[in-house]
Amino acid sequence: MLDKIERLENMSFNEKLRYFQRKDPWERLHLPNKTAVPRSSVNLIDGNVTRMPKLGGKPCFGNPIAWIAHAVIETVQLKDFIAKTRCGRCKAREGCGRVAEERLNISPEVASAAQAFRAAGGATAYHRETQRIDAPQALGRLEKALVAAGPFTSKNDTYAANWPRDERRRVLDNDARRQREKRARDARRELKEHLVPEEIVSQLEHERIFRIVRFRWFANSAGAPKTVTVDPDGTNAAFTADVWRAKTLLSIRATQTKSITAYSIAGLMTDEGRNYGLEREVLRDRVTRALKRIAVLETRLLPEANGPVWPAFSPKEALDWSANNPLRDLS
Repeated sequence: MLDKIERLENMSFNEKLRYFQRKDPWERLHLPNKTAVPRSSVNLIDGNVTRMPKLGGKPCFGNPIAWIAHAVIETVQLKDFIAKTRCGRCKAREGCGRVAEERLNISPEVASAAQAFRAAGGATAYHRETQRIDAPQALGRLEKALVAAGPFTSKNDTYAANWPRDERRRVLDNDARRQREKRARDARRELKEHLVPEEIVSQLEHERIFRIVRFRWFANSAGAPKTVTVDPDGTNAAFTADVWRAKTLLSIRATQTKSITAYSIAGLMTDEGRNYGLEREVLRDRVTRALKRIAVLETRLLPEANGPVWPAFSPKEALDWSANNPLRDLS
């Protein structure tokens, strides 16, 4: 639908005059019908629209051929009832009619050609299955008169031309939002079941980097305790962040927090290849020391910053963060 609307909006005024001479120019084309355009909301000068509401998805708006050959028919008789036509239902009809009628009277030649089309039976005769040739010929002469008098422009032209592109972006954005919301619902359900959603796994990696940076800032600040500043091999920042990550993963999976121990953390780090080349018992002892550092980092304030060195991490809150901005602000 949007591709066809875009092709129509990219047509010149004269090309649209020719196009809307088709018997069903809206075939397989669903146009939006949300924006009302009252007659009083439209101003024109010499057939050019100088004021009107923003209107997209209506390439037929104000087209004099579309109006006189199609839109003037507001209702049709069906088998058991009378129904409004597409143009009869259109919320922009009032404004469209004002623009089209002014253009149909823009010059004596156009007005005369329009009157000749109406005299030949107008839109009713034009749409008859068994029609005389008078109406199509009269409409062709009207087109030539309009081409000579035009082309006409509208303040809405740029908006209308950009509308299909903007609508595609809106649809894609809405689809992406719905997918994010579904992923978030699924992830929250997984959390309740003590599973670790992929979103949390990814977020924990970002949080790990964040904590390494904050650890180093704090270690280089005045007043930092020796448990943080003493770092013989320079791996304490990364190691402590890895311990925090493993502890957080276990806390999500665990049904009882007492099952989270230095030994279980060391086991997970070993299983994930984050054991720093240490055997399980040696790794457990280093994890124990790291847990003490974490307690300090989660309570001590970072100089010239709000809150502790390592702020609290909530898996539930993490799921609500934008997927496009997963990394916490490091400032």
